[in-house]
Amino acid sequence: MCRSDHLLCLTACCVSILRVRRRRGAELLIVIGIVALLFPVIQNAREGGWRTRCLAQMHQLGQSVLAYLADFNETYLVAA
Repeated sequence: MCRSDHLLCLTACCVSILRVRRRRGAELLIVIGIVALLFPVIQNAREGGWRTRCLAQMHQLGQSVLAYLADFNETYLVAA
């Protein structure tokens, strides 16, 4: 551990801190780059999930209409 009363030691500590910060900055840029590359993939998966959910809801709606028609002698509900 560096002691603050020695100028040379203090300078060495500052240099080592700057090296760590520079390395962390480079690592952060790499992580940001990877996330930027993965963003379209994540967005496509999310849209696929929305499509699947919509298709499932449309299927359920169709099944409920068929069940209604079966219960009420093939007669559609008429809006007044």
